[in-house]
Amino acid sequence: MDGDIEILDLRGRVDRALLDGFTALYNDAFRDPTEREDPGQWAERLSSELDPPQPRTHLLVAFRQRPGGDREVLGGQLFEYYRTSRCGLLTYVVVAPAARRRGLGRELLARAIAGLQEDAKSAGQPLLAVFAETEDSMD
Repeated sequence: MDGDIEILDLRGRVDRALLDGFTALYNDAFRDPTEREDPGQWAERLSSELDPPQPRTHLLVAFRQRPGGDREVLGGQLFEYYRTSRCGLLTYVVVAPAARRRGLGRELLARAIAGLQEDAKSAGQPLLAVFAETEDSMD
């Protein structure tokens, strides 16, 4: 992974520009409506603690600072911790075409699993399993 890439978890501190950048990548990558959810729900799920059985939602966003202060979103990983079952779900991972094959997806995955383990530890329970659904949508 390139050293100038930053990764931020938007859980509890929603940054609208980074969320919008991730949403744009998500919309481009997941074009089939049967494979998507409404991104309009993410800000609320990230900024609040919904009661179980609703999951605790995280969004890791990878970005690079551009000259002038703008940030270029290169990818992200949406994941959820289900407190009742003590399991995690890796819901959506997206890496911009220009940022692929550099280890960013692997780094996002590793950080998501670490985040799930931290959520479980904070609840005083071990993380029992991590699930993911995959779809190869590389064009």
